[in-house]
Amino acid sequence: MDQTPDSFPLTLDVAADAVRVVQLAESDYRSASFLDERLLAVTGQGTWLEWPSFAAQAPAGTALGADFIFHMGHVGSTLAARLLGGHPRVFALREPAVLRVFAQMELDLDRPESLWSSADWERRLALFMRLYARVWRPQQRALVKATSQVSEIAPRLMDQAPGARAFLMYVAPEPYLATIL
Repeated sequence: MDQTPDSFPLTLDVAADAVRVVQLAESDYRSASFLDERLLAVTGQGTWLEWPSFAAQAPAGTALGADFIFHMGHVGSTLAARLLGGHPRVFALREPAVLRVFAQMELDLDRPESLWSSADWERRLALFMRLYARVWRPQQRALVKATSQVSEIAPRLMDQAPGARAFLMYVAPEPYLATIL
């Protein structure tokens, strides 16, 4: 993996302690609604790397962090991310699936059945945040649109991204319920 986002960590298998990495062009990011398993139709199966190998190949750091969109579902956050991602200085990552794994794992930290310690969780999240901060051109800044479930760990994500900015999208309960129902 290099300093550009052409190698993307698509899947994190906690039980196997492995990461599936796929190759994406800048146009693939722009055309994908979400950065999850649906990309496999475009990328093929990718390459599974055991955690030690994956971590060893990850870039050591990046000059810029990432900004965020946090939201509850069905509020126009995907449209906002697409619009902002259309600006030449913004590289938008829409709903990286691995962040859902981190949100789920965070719920189990400090329990005996947890596969990771809190320190492991923090270290691994820091690595992924460095990867998500990679951009195609020096004048760009990454914008990570998290899934609604990931908003639960928003403060911890912000702590991992130096100088991060974020906005939260939500609607009043009545229109939200009307949309869902």
